[in-house]
Amino acid sequence: MTVSRAAMTYATALNRNELFESPGLRRDIPSLLHPEEEVLLVLPGVAGDFPDVMIATASRFLLASVAGPSRRPSSSARSPPPR
Repeated sequence: MTVSRAAMTYATALNRNELFESPGLRRDIPSLLHPEEEVLLVLPGVAGDFPDVMIATASRFLLASVAGPSRRPSSSARSPPPR
């Protein structure tokens, strides 16, 4: 199985900053990223089964929510202003 750049850089960033373990952070959130995105920083929210997580990529900022087994993860993406 091939791992996308987004999934690999997300896992690396999460490993650097994770205080609390949540399966949803590893399983659900990478599906919200574009396959070629480079994740720079991941900051999980308060510990819980379905935490929110802030994600900074090279091109945008996302506030994502882990949804749990019955719902899909969601995000509120913020893109930088055009140059």
